[in-house]
Amino acid sequence: TTDRTRQSQNGGEDSEVVVGTDEMVDVDDIDDLNAIDEEQLNNTLPEMALNEDDQPDPSKVDRRGCCQKMCCDYRIVPRTTKEKWLFWTIRVVLGLVFVLYGFFCIVMIGSRIENTTAAEKPSTAKYFTTAQVCAFNPSDPFEAFRTFDTKEEAVLANWTVAHCGNCGECSNPQDIVVYVETRKTIAKSSKSCGPNVFLGTKDDVTDCLEEKIGFTRPCTECWSSNMINTGKRCLNTCMRTLWSGFMTDNNVPGAGAQGWLNQCLFCDEKMSGPDFVTCSGVARRRLGIVSEIVRNPEQQCRNMDVDWVDVDFDSIGFDRTQWENQKV
Repeated sequence: TTDRTRQSQNGGEDSEVVVGTDEMVDVDDIDDLNAIDEEQLNNTLPEMALNEDDQPDPSKVDRRGCCQKMCCDYRIVPRTTKEKWLFWTIRVVLGLVFVLYGFFCIVMIGSRIENTTAAEKPSTAKYFTTAQVCAFNPSDPFEAFRTFDTKEEAVLANWTVAHCGNCGECSNPQDIVVYVETRKTIAKSSKSCGPNVFLGTKDDVTDCLEEKIGFTRPCTECWSSNMINTGKRCLNTCMRTLWSGFMTDNNVPGAGAQGWLNQCLFCDEKMSGPDFVTCSGVARRRLGIVSEIVRNPEQQCRNMDVDWVDVDFDSIGFDRTQWENQKV
């Protein structure tokens, strides 16, 4: 318990003393302590207010996810420069992916349609196994070659059979020599002129083939027409063959049903082959020679009077000097 007593001292001023069981405390000391506490409190409040100002406003904290920042709410909260760059980078990459995917699907579908169409075309074997032959006059090989219905007719006329099938623009000494000498490289050389089919004119294709291979101009035009037609009717198939890696291989193991050809060459054979041999007359199969494109042996001509694989051109009158002079 405490007792409160009043005593008059120091000129009659009253002072209150609190008396406890353990100690006595002067009231003036308590007032001093209260004043100190009040002063400390006043000094602390501005600091507390300052600390509160430093705290972020919960309503302004950016709690958006990556997807929201990139595509969902940019009209509400403007993007930063970094977010804009990231947004457009992602958009461009996704756009390219979708374009390439769509292009790939178009090529695959187009390839399937082209191959189905090609497979439905008649076999081209009749253009190589025909009884018709093209022959030249052994007394004057530079006389125009002549088409005979059979080999027997050519023999009766004392003409030498050059190749099976009809004569064409390539049925002449110069072009036949080129066919024989380039039989292992001609397909590769013609492929190098392929870009001109899409990036140039027919004359550009013809000029390239004439330079790369060396045919006469009329013969070369048969080749360029063949390549342009194949580019239109077998484009997707050849692109697919290129992607699959088979473009570098003319022949594909197990493709016997297609004549041992890759799909691009198979499409070319069916869609462009008949018009090509009709125009050119000469083809390596018609000459009875094996090229870098292995063909069905049954389609190799056997009615020639000349072994073009092992031939002495001078002995049959195919003198290079003569056609060079004619060319001039």
